[in-house]
Amino acid sequence: MPIPSTGTIYMGSLNVEVGNNRTSPFSMNALKVRKLLEKTGDFTTIRASDGRGKSWVLSKSIVITTNQNNVNIKSVLGSAFDSDRPLDVTFTINSGVVISSTSTASYALQTGSSYASGSKITVFNNGSIVGRGGDGGKGGTGSWDAPISSTSGKNGGPAFLAMVTALINNTGTIGGGGGGGGGGNGVLSVYNSKVTPFKGYSFYGAGGGGGGGGGGSAGGTSGDSSFSYVVTTETNVFKNSGENGNGGSITGSGDGGFGGNAGFTYSVCGGQTGYSSQGWPGQKGGSLGASGSSSTLTNIGGEAGYALVGSSFVTFLNQGTILGKTDQSL
Repeated sequence: MPIPSTGTIYMGSLNVEVGNNRTSPFSMNALKVRKLLEKTGDFTTIRASDGRGKSWVLSKSIVITTNQNNVNIKSVLGSAFDSDRPLDVTFTINSGVVISSTSTASYALQTGSSYASGSKITVFNNGSIVGRGGDGGKGGTGSWDAPISSTSGKNGGPAFLAMVTALINNTGTIGGGGGGGGGGNGVLSVYNSKVTPFKGYSFYGAGGGGGGGGGGSAGGTSGDSSFSYVVTTETNVFKNSGENGNGGSITGSGDGGFGGNAGFTYSVCGGQTGYSSQGWPGQKGGSLGASGSSSTLTNIGGEAGYALVGSSFVTFLNQGTILGKTDQSL
């Protein structure tokens, strides 16, 4: 507890405040005592009265008023961080403010580590702490012999990492990034014609659509489109690539793109007919805390990121909205 602001200052009280026993050997020139009394300079006069009202526990308040990415509370403390002294930090995120991440491999917000024993951080989240959404999968390419497979959606990123005692009063949202949607598969189609003027086989494959990006942070990017592939001797051949999926956002995930098509047309009895194939569309990305979509005709969607990692350090004063999984220990 802090040294009294009035009355007699005893050496034992200073000793206890810096974490020693009252009767332990004591020196006014000890580094911890100098830090407590805020007299760390050389040739500085030190008096017991300099300890009035002082506390070995440093109290700091941080208020976040604008959107930010990849925030490390320890880094924000800067020179105020002291690995020798316990810190009592109040970290407030204002309403409407979003703390997010630029990468699924990085946390949107983390406490940092190597705090002195007895430290704690109290987070008042009135805004949003969200991981980055996973990218959508690439659409598969149609081919004349074997379609090239699509790719899976990428996993979403984590939101919050606690590595020191943390109290969380959450009246906003804490959410892991949504997984990206699976890319649509390309297809192969074969037409075998014995009718003049067509001879033999015509091959035409259609590309799949890209998967949608997962929700969170700037959102996952769209999946890549893919090209249709045609090998045929007929005229009026067409091929169109699959569409890109749509990127996600803070408020939602992106839709997958439509598959491409490929084929050919010809005239018969005064009209047009032909053969074509359509690639499968990409799947929708997952919203905050949700996995990306997939189907039997697409690749799998990515998993959602963790809303909270290091939950053994955390006590919720108010849980609010938590979207996504939390671990049980660091």
